[in-house]
Amino acid sequence: SSNCNGTFSVTIAKVKAPGNEALTLDHFGKRDCEVKPTCKDVPLKDGAFIIKPILFSVDPYMRNLFAPKQFSDFPSYTKGDTIVSKAIGVVCLSKDPNMAVGTYVIGLLPWADYCMKTSDEVMRVEERYVSQIGKTVREGKHFGQEKLLSLIDSSTMSAYLPLKYMMAPLEGQTAYVSGAAGSVGLMVCQLLKHKYGCRVVGSAGTDVKVDLLLS
Repeated sequence: SSNCNGTFSVTIAKVKAPGNEALTLDHFGKRDCEVKPTCKDVPLKDGAFIIKPILFSVDPYMRNLFAPKQFSDFPSYTKGDTIVSKAIGVVCLSKDPNMAVGTYVIGLLPWADYCMKTSDEVMRVEERYVSQIGKTVREGKHFGQEKLLSLIDSSTMSAYLPLKYMMAPLEGQTAYVSGAAGSVGLMVCQLLKHKYGCRVVGSAGTDVKVDLLLS
């Protein structure tokens, strides 16, 4: 179909002051999507392809981007920006001979129905699997796509690699984890307890987080 209606992107409707102001729906808006691959005259350059994002990662650091520059490596949002986060998408139109239609990719993608990228901006999902867990993938053991954005992604690698190559904990030892209820801390606790057989002591900032850890 050549109908271009119904595609949109999620934008920033307003930013918030520094501090603990809660995010609400008032902070979000939407506008027509800038890339509409249902049109017949898509301006697609050689080497580019159009992706339909299908799964987004919503991470704690993104909350800080709604306020003026604080502690993030990412630039703060301004009104009208399209939200961007790590995501998995599928190629639906391509002028890259190495990126066929139907290929699943992972990378920083806009919260939009469609976006245009090149191969230096995203990675094939299967390549990401191999780079993250190597032999497990080559042996044919596969995980759901949501696991690639969570269980075996950067937070878990940040927990697992230092434990394996630097700390090398031994069974029966006691380990203390600061920020134990965070995305990395949760994985550190689980690895120490279930993989290494350690007694784990952790700290967290609220009773709700403590209850999460104890559960």
